[in-house]
Order: sequence, then C-alpha cells, then structure tokens
Amino acid sequence: MEDQWIQGKILLDPTELIDTDLMKLPAEELEARVWLAIDEFLKRTKKPVSPILLGLIPRSFVWPKTFVLERIADALESETKISGYVRVSPDYPAERRRKRLSYSAAALLEDTYTVTEFRQQLLRVPSTNVRLAWILERMEIQNYRGKKLRLD
Repeated sequence: MEDQWIQGKILLDPTELIDTDLMKLPAEELEARVWLAIDEFLKRTKKPVSPILLGLIPRSFVWPKTFVLERIADALESETKISGYVRVSPDYPAERRRKRLSYSAAALLEDTYTVTEFRQQLLRVPSTNVRLAWILERMEIQNYRGKKLRLD
C-alpha cells in the first residue's frame, strides 16, 4: 500500500529527500544533531524561538558549552510561575518528543513564500526519523553549506 501512495505522490519517497547517511543515524543522535542545528540556526538568523519548541529539549543529553538553547530553557523553567513555560518531563516518551520536534522545528525553516509547499512536503514524509533527517539536512545547508554538526 505504501508503494502505491509513493507512486501516487501521496507520500514522498524518503530516499529521494535526504542524504542516505543521515537516514542511518540512530534516533537519539539524529535528534541531538537537529538540536545543535537549531541552536546555530537561531544564533545566525536571530529568529524568535517558541517556548513550545524549547520545552522539547531533552534533559538527558550532555550539550556542548556553546549550546545556548539549554540555558534559555533552564532560565524559562526557573520562571515557570511567571511565563507558564512547561518543559517535558524526563519520563515523557522519547519517540513522542521526537515526533513533536520533527513538526515544530520545521516551522523555523518556513517563510511566507514557501510555507504551503513546505508543509505539504513535511506532512507527506511517513517517518519521524526521516522528517528529522530532512530538517537536519536543510538546517545544515542553511547554517554551514553542508557541514555536519556533531556532539563532540
């Protein structure tokens, strides 16, 4: 059935969307690289970041010192009574958090000219990991012209 959907252009073929090396990454590494790319993207573009997106930052990762989003999330969390900001619990399922991230992070890449087409492409991607890889690839292109981000 999925093949019929791909042929009918209801679903996009993930192998046509992204670098095959990204598709091989474990989900946790892919998520970490997406967060690093978001951090760099926001530093470079000065775009505002949604507290909802910040609330999805995993607490279990060890971030580099240059990772600003963790500090922002921690500061917002300390002011919870004022801002209403809520960070996901460490008990929140990782796959569910990644799925929310795969849609929320995409909003950073949208612009007023391509928003409809971009969202349609995103909604056609059948897997959370492939959506994350797709977002990562686009952010790396925007940030570094293809340079790969790592946790080291």
